[in-house]
Amino acid sequence: MNAESADSLVANYRQLLADLSSDGSDVKSNSVDMNKSADEVVCEVKTRLFRCTVPWLLVLDNLEDRDVLDKFVPHGASKGHVLITTRHLNLESEHSGNLDLGCFSTSESLELLRRSAGSHNIANQDDESAAKELAD
Repeated sequence: MNAESADSLVANYRQLLADLSSDGSDVKSNSVDMNKSADEVVCEVKTRLFRCTVPWLLVLDNLEDRDVLDKFVPHGASKGHVLITTRHLNLESEHSGNLDLGCFSTSESLELLRRSAGSHNIANQDDESAAKELAD
């Protein structure tokens, strides 16, 4: 989920709620009220994750504001885990362990770009120069 802002997380939670409701396991809530407030949507998703009996993983990508964690992260769920990615080194949580992965070196970035784009797409000198500029 895009965690750059509370608004983007609300939109992602709204979609997650719709997806959870369309799995057929809960006939009563099979028709999600898309007019629910942001707080209602977040609360319902957190409740469903808390009560979920199958393992789940919630990924909050590119977290910018630590203050949104209290609102969006379900606490106490025994079957699930939350993975948070961020560029902010000062973002520590009392509920978890942190793993600082650091940044890719230029050569690692170039290798990832080659693998993702295909080396045939970085075939000439102009492409190579553009790739190096991106990697730096």
